[in-house]
Amino acid sequence: MDMQQFVERTVRQRYCLIVCFVLCLLSVPSLVWGADYTVSTVPNVRLMDGDNYVSNPDGILSPVEVDRINRILKGLEDSHSIEVAVVAVHSIGYNDSREFATELFNHWGVGKKEDDNGLLILLVTEPVQRSVVFETGYGLEGILTDAVCYRLQQDYMIPDMKEERYSEGMLKGVEAVTGYLRASDYERKSFMDASSSSSGATGEGISILIGVLLWCLLIGLVVYWVRSAKRRRHKCPKCTKATFRRERLEILAPATYASTGLQKETRRCSSCGHLEEISMVIPMLVRVRRTYYSSGRSRSYSSGRSRSYSSSSSRSSGTSRSSSSRSSSSRSSGRSYGGGRSGGGGARSKF
Repeated sequence: MDMQQFVERTVRQRYCLIVCFVLCLLSVPSLVWGADYTVSTVPNVRLMDGDNYVSNPDGILSPVEVDRINRILKGLEDSHSIEVAVVAVHSIGYNDSREFATELFNHWGVGKKEDDNGLLILLVTEPVQRSVVFETGYGLEGILTDAVCYRLQQDYMIPDMKEERYSEGMLKGVEAVTGYLRASDYERKSFMDASSSSSGATGEGISILIGVLLWCLLIGLVVYWVRSAKRRRHKCPKCTKATFRRERLEILAPATYASTGLQKETRRCSSCGHLEEISMVIPMLVRVRRTYYSSGRSRSYSSGRSRSYSSSSSRSSGTSRSSSSRSSSSRSSGRSYGGGRSGGGGARSKF
């Protein structure tokens, strides 16, 4: 009896060891890389510290660069009242990084509520979704356009981040963004002119496209001229000096919706007076059903209604977004951000 109890206890211990080993293996990825973040689980560090603008739960950015970024963004908010949130996480699961940035922007309400002048910089380092995303509010879309955001990412951030120097790339990107926001209109224009000159390949591609379109137009004109030349007017078989002219047209059997018709055309030569009669078939008529929906009035009515409905739906969706952002900001008792909403602008660069 004692031997049997000993055996059962030994088996139970082995089972416990196996279960613990399996659990340890399953927890290794989460211990090494961290769990997949959602919009609600990304820590909003400004709830604890109003001068902290960088959410860095996985320690991707070094403390020295985080401190410098906080000082830069604090000065930008004090001078221009622009709120910038920086988020660096390893994985967001199977979520799209651009959609994730938009939802996180509205969830936190980045930017002042009356100006919507917020910017969210999201960095994802997971190998499959490695990317940098800029998400701008409605108030910054005119300054930080999609082209400007993409150019800032490509010129200042992506070269370092391809080498896994995330701290250096993020610091350079934040400095470039703040410098662009502080710059005058002339300096911003010169920046875009320099960017457009650096992207000469795009202009070359446009010129090639224009050349192809011109060649297609020329070929179309040649084909039209050849087909027009074939449609010569019938000449008189006797004198062969003048063309025929139609003398009269007589309909022998009119065309109906069920059968074709027949007509006879009499032609006279303007030079020798030779007459020629030609019989031709009249195509069968096609019955067109004029319904209410196929009329021009119904099309304009339906299109107008659909456009007005879509605009109203877009306005209602915008209202729902703003209400959701307000509700999310009201839920955060610290009021870390001003309650701005995203305008859907920005850019994403994968590396």
